Amino acid sequence: MPVWAHTKLVRKKDKKLQKDIQYVDKEASFKWNKRSTIFKMLEKVLETHEMCSNTNGHCLISHLLNSMGLAHIAYHPIQGLTPGERQLVNIACALVLQPKLVILDDLLSGLDLSVQSQVLNILSHIKKKRAITYLFISDNLNASYYISDQVAVMYKGRIVEKGTVSQIYEEPIHSYTQALMSTVPSIYKRERIVLKGAPPSSSCPSNGCPFYRRCPFAQEACKSRQPLLREIRSGQFVSCHLHA
Repeated sequence: MPVWAHTKLVRKKDKKLQKDIQYVDKEASFKWNKRSTIFKMLEKVLETHEMCSNTNGHCLISHLLNSMGLAHIAYHPIQGLTPGERQLVNIACALVLQPKLVILDDLLSGLDLSVQSQVLNILSHIKKKRAITYLFISDNLNASYYISDQVAVMYKGRIVEKGTVSQIYEEPIHSYTQALMSTVPSIYKRERIVLKGAPPSSSCPSNGCPFYRRCPFAQEACKSRQPLLREIRSGQFVSCHLHA
């Protein structure tokens, strides 16, 4: 295959990957043309990815805005939107491409509770209607419980436990997960667990378990060996020497 043909093929695959995997965070709105309307901006997104921008494209945009409750402001300038509306438009820019995976990073930060609820309800509604997967990155435990099917708990950049939402929230195994879930009394029906000590410094990474200084069940092995992620129950994995 000629070099130019191979390059063209790679670019075509990259473009498809960019369409299939979309990333949404709270900062996206800072890059917008504030004078543009929502409808025009979504049209531009379709054009950039060489998707239909004619009647079919207009129908796709109109249907999406209707399903997200944004139809009434479709032709309003972006600069006049509320923070909640801006975040919904962030999401619309991703969903209009009909991706397979949407990465939602710290999506609800800075929004009041009523707007958070609105955003989550819309995401949940769209997930039921489409073959779509969300990767929801958040420290909002209530929101994660509402939107998730599977949950991975991370400590200092490492997964310490993962499983179904009911396993993680109602039957956590790792001591960090138990302490974390004890802050959600409406779900985790046990006494609040208060951890002692401070997280390790990122500038001095350890070869052992990053949680061992704060873990009430720490063993000698925890200081020097990073525990593997093992399946303890069906579908529930834990990284802990205590459960090795």
